[in-house]
Amino acid sequence: MADERCGTSSASYYLIEESSDDFDAGDNQEPFVVCQVHPKPLEEMHEGKQPKVAPVECLSQNSIETTANFVGQEAKTFVSPFTGNAPDPHRLAPLELTVWKHLVDTQEDSMPKIGGDLREGLRCQAVRKIMVPFHFQWRFKDQTLHLAVNYFDRYLAASKKSSASYPVAAVAALWAAAKYEEIYPPDIKEWVRLLEDWDKRASLQALYLEEGKLLNELAFKLTVPTVISYLDFLERLNAQANGLGDAPDDLPRDLAGMALEAGLTIHERPMAIASAALILSNKRRKRRSQWAQALEYATKLGNNDLEHLVGTLERLEAKNKGRWAQEKQLARARAEQEQQVNEEIALAQKMEARRRIKEDQSRAEAERMEHLKYMVNPMVKKPPVPYDRRGRWP
Repeated sequence: MADERCGTSSASYYLIEESSDDFDAGDNQEPFVVCQVHPKPLEEMHEGKQPKVAPVECLSQNSIETTANFVGQEAKTFVSPFTGNAPDPHRLAPLELTVWKHLVDTQEDSMPKIGGDLREGLRCQAVRKIMVPFHFQWRFKDQTLHLAVNYFDRYLAASKKSSASYPVAAVAALWAAAKYEEIYPPDIKEWVRLLEDWDKRASLQALYLEEGKLLNELAFKLTVPTVISYLDFLERLNAQANGLGDAPDDLPRDLAGMALEAGLTIHERPMAIASAALILSNKRRKRRSQWAQALEYATKLGNNDLEHLVGTLERLEAKNKGRWAQEKQLARARAEQEQQVNEEIALAQKMEARRRIKEDQSRAEAERMEHLKYMVNPMVKKPPVPYDRRGRWP
C-alpha cells in the first residue's frame, strides 16, 4: 500500500545504494530506477557492505526527490536533472543535490531589500538603455547580465543615490559582473567610452570609485543565485520530461531577460520566475507537458502557484513583441560582421608581410649575384659600395 502522505498509487520505490558489485534485479523483479539519494559521509559508505536495494522514504516538503512514476502496469521512469558526472545516469549526484538545496535555501537572501533609493523607473531605464545593449554588443553570458542587475538592484536598495549617478552605478555593476563571470572581459577603455555616452564628465577615476563603493556596499557577496542558475537545472529536467534533445531553446532565457529588464526580479523569487518562463516556453512550443511532475517535485511549486507569474510574462512578451530576440540577433550579426572584418584585416596584414619578405629576399639575391660577378673577374672595377636600405653606410 502506498503511503497516504505521498499521494501516489500503490507502487514500490527503491534506492540503489553505493556498491562495488553490479546490480542484479533477479528473475522475479522488474527492473526500474529511482533517482532519490540521501548523501552519506564517506566513513559510513566504507564501514561495511551496504545493501544493494533499500526502501526509500516518502516525499516530504523539505526534500528534493525524483521518483519512478508508474502508469498502469508499465513502469515509466524519468532521469534526474541532477545527474552530473555520476556513473549511473539514473542516480542523483550528491554534489548537485547539495548545490540545488543551496540554491533553494539562499534565493531570498540574494534578492534586494526594498528601501534606499531604488526608484524602479530610473532603474529600468538604466538596465534597458545601458546594461542590456552593452551585454548584447559584447555577447556576454546570460548569467553575467543577471548578476550585474542583481548587484545594481542590491546596491541601489542599500544606499542613497541621485538620479545622475544611476548610469555610473549601472556601468560599475556590469563591469564587476563581467570581471567575475567572463573569461576575457572588455578593456577598461571600453567601459569608460560607454560611460561617456551618458555622462560627459565621467572619467576612469569616477568608475573606479563607484566600483569600490558598490563592492563595499555588497560586502563582496558576488556569488548569488539568479534566474539563470535555476534554469540551468530545470531545463535539463524539462528536456527529459518532454523528450527534447540537446538543442538549446532561447525562449526561456529571453523571457527571463524580459522579466529582469522590467524589474520583476525585485519582487519575485528567481526560482519562481525560472519556472514560469519554462511553463510559458512549453506552452508556446506546444509541448506535451507544460509543467512536469518532476519539476513540481524539485521546486515545490504547482501550476496554481505560478499562474500569476505566467500571466505577467505573457504580457511582457506581448509588449516587447520579439524585441529581445531581435536585439540578440542584431547583436550576433554585428559581432559576426566585426569578426569577418577583423579576419580580413589580419589576412591583408599577413599578405603584406609575406610580400615584404619576398622583396627583401629577391633584393638580397640580386646583391649576392652582383658581388659574385666581380669575384669571378677581379680585373673589373667594382662600383662604389651603395648605402643600405636605412640610408647608412654599410
